Order: sequence, then structure tokens, then C-alpha cells
Amino acid sequence: MAVSLDGFIADIWLCGGGRLAAALRPEIDRLVLKVNPVVFGDGIALFDGDYTPSAYELVSTTHYDSGVLFNDYRALRASS
Repeated sequence: MAVSLDGFIADIWLCGGGRLAAALRPEIDRLVLKVNPVVFGDGIALFDGDYTPSAYELVSTTHYDSGVLFNDYRALRASS
């Protein structure tokens, strides 16, 4: 997500809970999701609370020997 500060564009790396992500969801243009090959059975929602569903496309995946994946997604914007 990019934010304009006094004419400069700055990227923001959001790390937090689902409530914060849901509040900022309209501004999120990229998702980088880390997938671990471990099942915990419970956890923090990616987006918590009310939000409008949106679509993303997979840009790249990086696979590590440990089985961890980093999936990089870009937001799809509705065409007008």
C-alpha cells in the first residue's frame, strides 16, 4: 500500500491482526502471505470483522526447503 506524505509516495508494510487489516483493506494493493506446513487448529483471522470481498492474483511464489511458501498477490481492480 502506498501513502503520499508531503508529495512523496511511501510503501507501508502492514503486520498486525485481522482487525487492523480489515480496517485498511480498501488501501491494500498487495498481499504477501507466508504459509507454514504446520496445522495449529486455530488462529488470528486474516481479515476480521466486516469488509468488502476483493480479488487478488498470484504474482509469485517462493518455496523454501523447509516447506515454507511466500505467496505474493496483487489486488485486481474492477475495470470501469
